[in-house]
Amino acid sequence: MRRLSSRAYGSSELAGVVGARIRAFRRERHWTREHLSTLLEIKVSWLEGYEEGRSLPPTYTLYQLAGAFGVSVAAFLDETPRDRPLSLDEALTLLRRIESLDPADRREVSAFLATLLRVLEGLRERR
Repeated sequence: MRRLSSRAYGSSELAGVVGARIRAFRRERHWTREHLSTLLEIKVSWLEGYEEGRSLPPTYTLYQLAGAFGVSVAAFLDETPRDRPLSLDEALTLLRRIESLDPADRREVSAFLATLLRVLEGLRERR
């Protein structure tokens, strides 16, 4: 993985890297700018500015973006992210595999996933 080096970056160069990551995460999910701006409750023009590297989003907005995309804030500084988020197609493939199980196995998988999600949500709340 290629991360930003320790050399000093100008704000416009950093804005370009962060903006490219925002755009990549949004496109991986097949979201429009309008959809994402609605989720974040910000103006579409602000999101355009971030994605095009004209400005850096404030820290609060970076946290909102990270939450919406299910990534860490640090993922916006990675030129090539370490953990590629699960795409919609990959998630659908997994759901279809679960759907193909017999009913008893589907219930077991569903119960396991529900428990796992509760644990992960509890861990996030403690942060």
